Amino acid sequence: MQSLNEELQTVNIELQSKVDDLSMASNDMKNLLNSTDIATVFLNNAMRVRRFTTQATRLFKLTPGDARYGRRRTGPAFRLM
Repeated sequence: MQSLNEELQTVNIELQSKVDDLSMASNDMKNLLNSTDIATVFLNNAMRVRRFTTQATRLFKLTPGDARYGRRRTGPAFRLM
């Protein structure tokens, strides 16, 4: 039981390290995209909003919920302002 617990702790530490790395990479990408001052909208294969830059909100009616809930690009969010 003790050895299983130690193994689980080791796996947990490794997973936490990967989560931290992914979080840092995500933050770096977000900062890079916002610093370029280029409107960018990321869509998934189903053409739903995954992420967008602050500058994209100047062109499209986008809200944080559009990425969170995966709104379709053909919806009212993609009508130009």
